[in-house]
Amino acid sequence: MCEGCVDICPWKCIWMLSTEAVADAVNTVEPGLDPDDKVIFVVDEDVCTRCGLCVDRCPTGVIIMGKTGVAPRDGDPHQRDMNHGYAYGMRF
Repeated sequence: MCEGCVDICPWKCIWMLSTEAVADAVNTVEPGLDPDDKVIFVVDEDVCTRCGLCVDRCPTGVIIMGKTGVAPRDGDPHQRDMNHGYAYGMRF
């Protein structure tokens, strides 16, 4: 992983952590952890503003940002603000 998303984030809320660091942390869970994974992509949702710079910066397209929940009947304007329900994830 190139860590371009880590470098471009203006809020410094993205980390690439080793699987050992997460395993050693207290009260953490590793959902869907693949034994071949060497790093875990972590976004601090309390700090992230959903600006999308990391999504645009990712050369391989593995970082995705999608709307969670149901779009309103009159359409989905994709307006970004602090309460719009966007979440980050990894796409393989």
